[in-house]
Parts: sequence; structure tokens; C-alpha cells
Amino acid sequence: LIFATYIKGKTPFEQFSAVLMLDDIQVGYFSSKEPELVLRGMMNAENTPDPTDEKNAITVFTAIHEHMRIQAHNLMHNFNHTDGIQIHQEISGCDTLGSVIHKEAFNAECGDEFLFNIQQNTLHTDFKWPGAWDAVLLKHNKWLIASFYQPLCVSVLKKYMRNNSKRIMKKMKPRVRLLQNALTHSGGAQLTCLATGFYPRHINLTLLRDGQPVFTDPVCSHTGLVYRSCMFTHWISLSRYAPHPKRLRVCVFVCVFVCIAMASRVVHLILAVCNCHVCI
Repeated sequence: LIFATYIKGKTPFEQFSAVLMLDDIQVGYFSSKEPELVLRGMMNAENTPDPTDEKNAITVFTAIHEHMRIQAHNLMHNFNHTDGIQIHQEISGCDTLGSVIHKEAFNAECGDEFLFNIQQNTLHTDFKWPGAWDAVLLKHNKWLIASFYQPLCVSVLKKYMRNNSKRIMKKMKPRVRLLQNALTHSGGAQLTCLATGFYPRHINLTLLRDGQPVFTDPVCSHTGLVYRSCMFTHWISLSRYAPHPKRLRVCVFVCVFVCIAMASRVVHLILAVCNCHVCI
């Protein structure tokens, strides 16, 4: 996948930048400040890219940059956003079956997208912005995707997968813990279900109270990738004010972590004193 960002306006960031991703791992970077492919992350066995890969990458990133520059200019005038900072973003990529996806957003609003299906040789489009492709342009872009971008994307994807198969195909079970911390400012407490050191990221983490999912209470959650280990962490946290002492009762909190890729289920229990309406 390629995550590209074009910024119009004065900021400390590059006007154009693109990140090359393999699954969840960043493997390359390109910017308008230094127009060359820079390998990133632990996924790369070499410090410098293959000359052919670098040439192809520069060609693709340069084309994306020019497209986003023109598209951002047109959108700014269409929506009358000519002042301040304007941000245009794109995500493009392919899978091992050969399908190609492309989605765009302008100032956090979703826009045009398309899906090219190599098996059916069809291009499905969903245009939300002015300036949709006519029949001639649609035919040309379909040919360009099928003859250049799709073969190149699949070739690079398979190469990275072959060179880094042990990393991206690994399956690591998580370590799951339940943490309970007192909140001194409110007299309440915070209950956190923490899962660390797992891969891939496709998981389902649920916090249960007396056998029921905690959906009605304010729950915070976050998933992050640890750079050095290339494994994920995920936590879900519940914080409440302290209940009246006369309304306390014992509740059973259960942290259920399901690793979808491994079809495994990890459960940890903790007993906490809480009110049926005000937790802990």
C-alpha cells in the first residue's frame, strides 16, 4: 500500500510525502524534499533499494505527486477553500490476487475511489467530486492500470513478501494483563485490559462486567505497533468515579482477547468492588 499526502499551505512538513507499506509495516518513504526511495523499518535486509525498484518507485511517486497537485488545486476552487492549509490524501495498493484499490480524501472528507478486478478485468468507480472520468479517460486509465500499475504493484508485493516471509507470516500470541489503578483526583479507579506482543493485528478485545460487554460506560481503546519488535499492543480502559459506600457490591470483570488469525481465546479475570451503575 502507498499512503500519500499533499499539503497546500505553509507548514513545517514536506509538500508531498508517501509511505510504502507491506501489511502493517513501513518499508519505504518518499518525499518532495528528497525525491528518492528511502527504505525504512526492520523489514529490509539491505540498506539500499534495488536500482530497478528505485526507478519504478520514483516514476510512480512522481506521477502520484503530480496527480495530487492538480487534484488539490481543482478541489480548492470547487469547494472555495483557497485560504489556510489544505490537505489531500490518497491510498493505493494491491493484494496477492491482483486487485488494485485507490481512495482519496480532501480535508478529511472521503472522495473518489475505484477498484480494479484483474480476474474480471473490470474497473469499478465511485466518484464523489466534480470532474469524473468520461468514457475515453475511463478506458485509458483502465488500460494504464492493467498494463503498468497492476503488474508492477503485484511484482513488488510478491518480492517483499518473499524476502520477508518470516516476519509478515509470523503469528505471535499476546500477553494479556488486567491492571487496576486508583484515580486520586476523583476517588475512583481505572481498569485496563492490556495485550502486548502479538501479530498480526487482527484481534477482538472485549471487557466484560458480570458476563456482559461494557458498552454503555466511557471506554477508551488504542492499538499501536511497536517499531523495534514489529509487534502490536492493544489496550482497553474503563474509568469511573467512586460510588457511594452503601451501594458497593462485588463485580467480576473479564478481559477476553480473541486472536482472529489463530482462532485462539485468552481470558483473564479480576474481582473488583463496584456499584452496578458506577464501576469500581
